[in-house]
Amino acid sequence: MDISYFNVASESYRKVRNTLRFLLSNIFDLETSEENKEKRDESLKNLKAESVNSYILSELTVLQENVLDAFKEFKFKTASTLLYDFCNDTLSSLYCVAVKDRLYCDPKNSKNRLESQYTLWQIIDTLCHLLAPFLPHTAEENYQSLYQNKEKSIHLETIRMIKFSTSEKWTELLDIRSDILKALEASKEQGIENSLDAGILIGKNPTLLNEFKDDLADLFGVSRVTISQNDELKVSNLKNEPRCERSWKRDTTVKERENGLFLSDRDLEAVEYSKSFS
Repeated sequence: MDISYFNVASESYRKVRNTLRFLLSNIFDLETSEENKEKRDESLKNLKAESVNSYILSELTVLQENVLDAFKEFKFKTASTLLYDFCNDTLSSLYCVAVKDRLYCDPKNSKNRLESQYTLWQIIDTLCHLLAPFLPHTAEENYQSLYQNKEKSIHLETIRMIKFSTSEKWTELLDIRSDILKALEASKEQGIENSLDAGILIGKNPTLLNEFKDDLADLFGVSRVTISQNDELKVSNLKNEPRCERSWKRDTTVKERENGLFLSDRDLEAVEYSKSFS
């Protein structure tokens, strides 16, 4: 038997498992009780269509529909490929990258962080149900960790159908993101190895960009985005500007604080918030 098949299966499993681990590890301080589900559902129902959380939940809805359709037609290879691509591409390469800053660095009580945590909760729950036929032990382990209940079995639960929609303009925005990622890759020749050392000046469809402006820097993985009225795309090197010692972003608000650290306004607020509970 060709051992390469086992190597491919092992690598695929590792990527799915690592994605689940990232999701779970970032809701360690979130209350996932039955009582808190209503708060989660209400929060997710009211997400802005231009929010990256809205986008990923819409993609999760499509995934659930497609995987369940594949199950009905006994197309298990199709279902497993859909799940792998979602974990490896849609989550790991896009969503998780876009939200990690707010998960790691926002104050614990911030609206952005909580909305993302509620989104992660919904993603894990749905993925566990869809993965259960393929990875029964992994799905069970993650489901029990999610609800902190060793008596709760994913295999005895009925899948909860979800229905999230988002802005149709995401397709165009993600095309722009692809252009920016290519520009950032080319900027390595200018010595910008870390994308957080970069700023973006972009004028491609400024009306569209302004609608999504709150999430642009995180979606592009840079420290700041300036929207221009001209049809242009420029990457600027921000290495000469101070870098936040907590988030590594070169935010325009970064400066030395009374504690001797260089912090942005957002990160200073997070530090002060944490100190109030110590």
